[in-house]
Amino acid sequence: MVTNTIMMKLKNHGDAAKVKEMLEGMMGQIDTLLEARAYIDEARKAASYDILYISRFPDKDGQQKYVEHPVHVGVAAALGEYVETMAMVGYEE
Repeated sequence: MVTNTIMMKLKNHGDAAKVKEMLEGMMGQIDTLLEARAYIDEARKAASYDILYISRFPDKDGQQKYVEHPVHVGVAAALGEYVETMAMVGYEE
């Protein structure tokens, strides 16, 4: 199994619910996306990121299919309007 965790700092924290909905909305639309969960930061500290997104795939092949899927491509493009910076850790279990 491959897991990606992405932390996003948004241009406006007020958009967090919309971004969460966009991310979790991919579930069920992409066969190789086994899990898609987005969490909104509640600490609101200077070092905090606004969103934590966790996605899981059966293997690296499945992850690549997700990356190339039109639904993901569309969401990734739309996120550009909201996301200031991101940090990611991906790993295989």
